[in-house]
This record gives sequence, structure tokens and C-alpha cells, in this order.
Amino acid sequence: MSNYYVYAVRYNSNHSHIDVLRVSQGGGVSVDLRRQEVVSRIFNETDVFITAIQRSDGQYYQGARVIIDPVGGNFYLKTVADGIARDNLEQLPQF
Repeated sequence: MSNYYVYAVRYNSNHSHIDVLRVSQGGGVSVDLRRQEVVSRIFNETDVFITAIQRSDGQYYQGARVIIDPVGGNFYLKTVADGIARDNLEQLPQF
């Protein structure tokens, strides 16, 4: 199991859900993963995704673990399962 740090997201054109997550394993190399790929990896417990928050000193710090929250037959990417039909990674910058 690998840890990936999520430090930016891209929403769909309606801004109703995240389409792509920009992640890194901490070595400076980043990749863009489609939403469904991240959901699958979390669901199958093959990888762990953790938010990475950039602070005013320019450094990234580990945030919360990203989970999937099944609401109304859909999977939403969140840090807290709140039963709301919406992704809640708004604290991350968009690209």
C-alpha cells in the first residue's frame, strides 16, 4: 500500500464534483489521477490518499486522510463522512 498526498484538485465544468486529483508520493514528482481511479484505490484499499496543505512558509504539511462517503448510490471524496452528496476537499487549491 502506498501513500499519496493530494495537494490540488480540478472540478468538472458544473463544479459539482472533483474530476482530477493532483497527487505526489512526496518525492517532488506529481501525477494527475482521475476521480474514479482514486475512488477505486481507496475502495480496494490498495493506496492511501492524504491531503497536503501548503502553509505560509511554502512547505507542505500532512492534512487528513481522504475517504469515500457513499451517498445516494454515488461515492464522494471527503475527509469527513458527513452524508452530504458533495466532495469536500475545498481547502485544496484548484488547477
